[in-house]
Amino acid sequence: MQKIIRDVCLLLLMSASTVAGHWWIVKQQKMELPESDRVRIDALTAEVTALHEKVTTNNVTQVLYLKIMLLKRQDITPKLAWEIAKNVEHYSRVYERDPDLVLALIAVESYFDPKAVSSMGAQGLMQVMPLWKRSACMEDDLLGVEGSVRCGLKILSFYQDMYKNLDVALVAYNRGPGAVDAAMRRGENPSNGYEASVLKTYERLRRLNLGIHGLAPDPAIRQKPPTQVITASAAAVQ
Repeated sequence: MQKIIRDVCLLLLMSASTVAGHWWIVKQQKMELPESDRVRIDALTAEVTALHEKVTTNNVTQVLYLKIMLLKRQDITPKLAWEIAKNVEHYSRVYERDPDLVLALIAVESYFDPKAVSSMGAQGLMQVMPLWKRSACMEDDLLGVEGSVRCGLKILSFYQDMYKNLDVALVAYNRGPGAVDAAMRRGENPSNGYEASVLKTYERLRRLNLGIHGLAPDPAIRQKPPTQVITASAAAVQ
């Protein structure tokens, strides 16, 4: 059932030349479902058809909204998905980052749950540690959509500017710069696998763009291998 719902949303991101064939697959899958589920699919199809008439695929916020609906956990509401998309689009422009990368990070960090709190105390969509409230994010509500996205992008931008390498910046976002710098001083790769998870989701989102304008590649992607990055002092964020 969830797969078919995602297939319906995916139709809005596909080129016109492939929609007909993909829609036939959705119809075939629907025939295998119980009657109650087929009724829900029909209702969703009507809603998506109405949405399709309003969606302009060159509108970045609308495209991000559809991508969230594809990646989403089952209980996310369209209202929340739209709020996330709107803030990701806005603050990605402010901090000059790729919105697809931000969505990928959110998907891995919190699965689009703005109230998520980790066992280590990280909060919100972008799982920001409360210590950032004492410095870069004093005005940000970490459990609010806007505050979390804005603060998370400040931190991500800081690390990308510091390390000049997306892989290492993502590891620092997850582990903290202290652990990253210590590993590199020992001549070790600081990777813990986190960046691979984010980048896998990121590449999936990038493949959905289908030539959509306004979703440019992130300028810091893999400019240098991690072992060549000049070590930055962890004291800069403490």
